[in-house]
Parts: sequence; C-alpha cells; structure tokens
Amino acid sequence: MNLIARSIILFFSIMNCCSCRTKDPPPRKSLNAINDYKDSMVVDSITRGLRAFGFFDANKQEITKEQFDSCLSTGEYDEAPFESVYNLKLIHLNKEELETRKKLQPLRFDLFKPGSILPNLRAADMKNEFINTNSLRGKIVVMNYWFLACGPCVREMKELNKIVVDYSNKGVIFLGITFDERKALERALPKLDFKYTIIPGQEDYIHKLKINEFPTHVILDKEGKVVVSFADSGPSTIYWLRKTIESCLQQ
Repeated sequence: MNLIARSIILFFSIMNCCSCRTKDPPPRKSLNAINDYKDSMVVDSITRGLRAFGFFDANKQEITKEQFDSCLSTGEYDEAPFESVYNLKLIHLNKEELETRKKLQPLRFDLFKPGSILPNLRAADMKNEFINTNSLRGKIVVMNYWFLACGPCVREMKELNKIVVDYSNKGVIFLGITFDERKALERALPKLDFKYTIIPGQEDYIHKLKINEFPTHVILDKEGKVVVSFADSGPSTIYWLRKTIESCLQQ
C-alpha cells in the first residue's frame, strides 16, 4: 500500500473513532444475505481500526495499542498525530476540558423517539436464561447494541462496567444485544469481562430496529418507554447514561 493510500485510511479512521457505522441492513432474503451483511460490518470495523502504526502516551513514551485504547476509554485523554501521520499521542485533558466534554450531549439517534416503545425481545442470554423485555416493566432497562469487531464498543466496556456495579442493585437491568453468535462470544467474553447481560445472535432484532451505528445506547423507563437513545461512545456517553439513570430512579 503506497503512502497516499495509507494516509487516506488513517484520515477516515480517525474521523470515525467514536462509533462504528455500518451499511444499511439488507432485506431479509436469505441466510447468505445475513452473513454477507455481518462480514461487511467486520471489514468496515477492521479498516477503521488501522488508525496508526505507533502509539505514545502523554509523555511521548511509546505504548501498546491496548494501553492507548485503555487510556482513551477513561475519557481523560484525547488523541492527536505525533511527529508523523502514522503515530498517535495521548493528550491529557485538564479539569475544565473534562467537564465541558462530559456535558456535551452525545450524537442522538432519532429512530427511537422519547416515549416510544420498542418491539418486545424474547431470547436466551449467554447463561441460557430467558429474557422477555415486556416482563421487565417496573424496572429501568439500559440497552447497549454492540458487536465484537467494533473498536469503540469494546473500548467503552470498562466504564460501562462501573455503571453496572453502581446501579444493578437499584433495580436497573443492563442488556448487551449483539448479532455475534454464541460460539464467538464464548471465546471472547472471558477476556472482555463485559458485565451487561449478553443476548447473542440478534441480527433479526437489530435489523428490525434498523440500527446501523454502534455502539447504540437506549434507556427505557419503568413503563418500558424510551427515555433517551444515542449512537456514540466516549466520556459524554458515560456522563449522560449516569445522568439519565439517576433521573429515572428519582421518578
């Protein structure tokens, strides 16, 4: 791959680092169509993952991509090119910058209007326990639509886990809904340690909702109505998830 082609890939990957946009869901014609669609999502995500060849901390010391992503997931850092278009460096945000970024509203996903009710989801989770979202009325339900090859989805899991720890004992249910199949998840989840209740193999349900940007977050109130929904990741996502959950608990 020549220098110009690499530069183009890097530019577009940085521009798409906050969420994974996929192609529009295909018509429900055949299993082959489903698999082709899923494969295209993975290819898109992998292409956007080619963000740089070198990663550096705020002190200009080289670190691994995993360490770099871990720092970004805290929301305390931003990223910028360093010495060449092939390197990225962490920039530590000051307190004022952090507060400003956290309070910015995430990208709204207007498909789910406040007060609307999503189609009922009936499926088995990774522990083979049956989930029926209609039966969860009376509880606040936080939904995360994600998939394994989505970099932003994986990076935010550490912070999402903290929310689960803080609110799962207060009548809040956390569902991670993905089109990834059970076998792939069984291999990956022990390492990811995602604390949401994972519901695998939901390509039909995701298609029905016309979701094509990941991660997508949806919060339902105790009546099963949409309170807020957005497709984004980062510090503002965590701030608004917590803020909305707190508001729902006080009602």
